[in-house]
This record gives sequence, structure tokens and C-alpha cells, in this order.
Amino acid sequence: MAGISTIEAANEFLPDFTKRFNQRFAVVPDNPKLSYGPCPSLEKLDEILSWQQERKAS
Repeated sequence: MAGISTIEAANEFLPDFTKRFNQRFAVVPDNPKLSYGPCPSLEKLDEILSWQQERKAS
């Protein structure tokens, strides 16, 4: 749409596009406080991010 056909032209176009895009779509959050907490320990992550089943071999 912008007639860009090279990487160099794209790199030149990008800063102005980003500025215009952010002016159009950026919003200020209702609550600027972070919505997430610190990452759990690696041991806790192993529990959270895995499916564990107890099995018996016969």
C-alpha cells in the first residue's frame, strides 16, 4: 500500500508509521499498576507447566 519494495525503504518508512500508528491506537491504561507478579521458582514452574501422571509398570 505504501509502495515499498525493498528492505531499505521499509526501514525508512517504519519510524513514521510507528509514530502514526501509536497516535491512532495507543491508550492510557485505567490502572497503571502492573497486573502481574514475579515469576515463581523453577521448581514451581515445573509443576505448573507440566502434566504429571503416576503410572505402574508390570
